[in-house]
Amino acid sequence: MNKSRNHLKILATTLWLLAFGNLAGQQQIDLKGALKYTLEHHASVKRA
Repeated sequence: MNKSRNHLKILATTLWLLAFGNLAGQQQIDLKGALKYTLEHHASVKRA
């Protein structure tokens, strides 16, 4: 019984990290910032 409870805790923790762990890495960016980033980092857009 204790073993299955540990597996449940591990599963719950893993699901929580997958669901909410990526939210910390996201940032808000406006259109002007997105265009600036694109022009600085993608050579194919510069040529177009």
